[in-house]
Order: sequence, then C-alpha cells, then structure tokens
Amino acid sequence: MALAARANQRDGQARRGRVRLYPESDRGTLCVSSQVGCTLNCSFCHTGTQKLVRNLTAQEIVGQLMVARRRLGDFPGLERPTDGLVPSGEGVRAVSNIVFMGMGEPLYNLENVEAAIDIMADGDGLSVSKRRITVSTSGVVPQIGRWAPNVGRCWRSRSTPYAMNCATSWCR
Repeated sequence: MALAARANQRDGQARRGRVRLYPESDRGTLCVSSQVGCTLNCSFCHTGTQKLVRNLTAQEIVGQLMVARRRLGDFPGLERPTDGLVPSGEGVRAVSNIVFMGMGEPLYNLENVEAAIDIMADGDGLSVSKRRITVSTSGVVPQIGRWAPNVGRCWRSRSTPYAMNCATSWCR
C-alpha cells in the first residue's frame, strides 16, 4: 500500500513523496527512504536509474513515519481507514516495523539516519521498538565500519538488526 503526501521541502519546492506499507493482520512494516535518488545503480533497483538529488534530513525521514501513522489512524483519537488492509486489534499499531529500504543508500546518509532512529525509538515520543527498526544496505563496506561503533547507541541491545543485499553468501 503506497501512502502519498505533499510537503514543502527545505529547498522551497513542493514535492510528493511516497512510502510503502506492507500490512499484515497483526503488524505493518513501513519502508522509508533516506535519500532522494541514489548513486549506486544496483541492477535490481529502479532508484539506481535516478541521479542522487540530496540526502534527506532526520526530520524528513521521521516525517515519513509521521505521515504514515496519521494517514493510518495510528495516533490516539484518529480512526483507521476501512478501504484496505490495516493492522487492527487491541494494542496493535498500524506501523510496528520500520525498514530503511526505500530510496537511497542509508549508510551514505548515516548521520541523519542515526538521528532519525533515535527520534523514532525515543520512549517519550514515537516509541518504535529498536528491535523493529532495520537498516538495509547494498554493502557499502567502508560505511559499515563507520556505522558499527554507533549501533549500540542506536539500538542499545545485543542483537543488531541490519540487512545487506548481495547475491552470494561470500559477498554478504
């Protein structure tokens, strides 16, 4: 399910953005972007055919979650839509999982991705469980080395959720 929103960006341009929700009866996974465009040109990804425009700010990344939760009635006092599959039930969030698998390579926008994760996972704010946030990378090895020491700060747990896309086990 694609959710669209119109927003004025920091460069003054109004743009329509899209995020994808992968709903199931008891949970919803939101796929968020970290960049506008991409430089990697992966053969399996359409985004690679678009040039990199810029990195998204932490606020723009978090904004994707905010728009999705508002559209899905996932805040107190809002009603859930009835025209599609939206997770429901007592205590069930419409958006329970977040994956950084949208447009762009998250590790090339590491500072803003880490700041967005801190905001999304803050217990006094959006309170998304750190174990339900996954960062996917195409395998940018130098950035993995830079990111690894900060993983504990972002997730504060022993298990580190991450995903790398590669065709062979050796490459992963």
